[in-house]
Amino acid sequence: MIDVKRSVSAGIVLIMLGTGLVVNAQPFKVDATYPARHDIIYNAPFYEGFEGIPLGNGDLGGMMWCTPTGLRMQINKSDAFDRSSGESIGEVLRSCAQLEIDFGAPVMNWLYLNDFTGRLSLLDAKASISSHTPFQRTDIHAYVAANQNVWVIECEKSEVGEVLGKASVEVTLERWGSRTFPGWYGGYSRDAGAGLGKATAHTADSVIYLVERFSDTEIAVSCKVIGMPAQAVKNNNRSVSLSTDGFTNGKLYIVIAVASDQDNPNPLSYCLRTLSAIGDQDIQAIRENHADWWSNFWKRSFVHLPDDYIENIYYFKRYLLASSSRGRYPTLFNGGIFTWNHDVRNWVIPHHWNMQQFYWGILPGGDADLLKPYLDAYTRLVPQAEAHAERRGVAGAILWSEGHT
Repeated sequence: MIDVKRSVSAGIVLIMLGTGLVVNAQPFKVDATYPARHDIIYNAPFYEGFEGIPLGNGDLGGMMWCTPTGLRMQINKSDAFDRSSGESIGEVLRSCAQLEIDFGAPVMNWLYLNDFTGRLSLLDAKASISSHTPFQRTDIHAYVAANQNVWVIECEKSEVGEVLGKASVEVTLERWGSRTFPGWYGGYSRDAGAGLGKATAHTADSVIYLVERFSDTEIAVSCKVIGMPAQAVKNNNRSVSLSTDGFTNGKLYIVIAVASDQDNPNPLSYCLRTLSAIGDQDIQAIRENHADWWSNFWKRSFVHLPDDYIENIYYFKRYLLASSSRGRYPTLFNGGIFTWNHDVRNWVIPHHWNMQQFYWGILPGGDADLLKPYLDAYTRLVPQAEAHAERRGVAGAILWSEGHT
């Protein structure tokens, strides 16, 4: 068993020694903004989920991508496991919901763009999207709060001329579920109803929410708009929407809270209380706390490589681990919490060899705390591994199989 605190200390000592050697040689200069050189930049709208921007706080996260009229995002959580999929595959990590923001005009449609910029800022784990069309200027900033399961989307717009006339913004929260297509690119269930789940969507005053009850886990997702009035509408049993009463110029916030019954005995009550406690002033505090956590994370260590592309991959890998490996379970090797196509997740079983590979190399960088979910999960599995060995005639031993639950 690795002592996490001791590993962190050892990593810091090694980094300090390495940094001392670099400083003496003075080949380059490093400051607190060094990770910003590895930001991911988009010069055109990204309409596919697999092209999207990954955001997360280690437990809650997902992908965010463009639509011609706004944004779409898939909300995932590290503990949303389901054992009753209807596909005979054991357990699978399912999505929690999808959320769409529609500005009522083709603000992200490439045909109408005068200018567009998208950016994933590694330094503060924030997505920024700016578009300029003949209809309006749109600026969006999104992040998953580092220390609470809240996703914040800041939307600022200014209409150009009188083309639109107070176009409303519509926010839709929905969960449809889907088959996972779990085989190793082999067979799949022909039942299109497999894996749909039992999500129910509801409204409460100006809040929309849905609840999904898997076999072992209950998940709640709630959403509200801060900055202007919004009307909640139930579209059907799996979809609810918030619609603003016009939005010409200014800023509004879309705030999403997510919880499971592994976080709280009553996840829905927790989500509703969390949203109720967040107002305009609280957003500023959440943003600052989020930026501070990520600033401290990047200060742990740095690596400078002669090949800038390889260095990009190194920093992006650290970002993905910090964004997905701080919850109860380790991040899955095949997508983690960054899936986008409902519940599709090829090859769903946590293969131990693959899980190991995803975590190789993080201790020398001082990121031992990101290994903790991996160590905890396999520590919890030791009794099953002992029983596994005993069933095969060996007592007092542990046996890991490549594929396991």
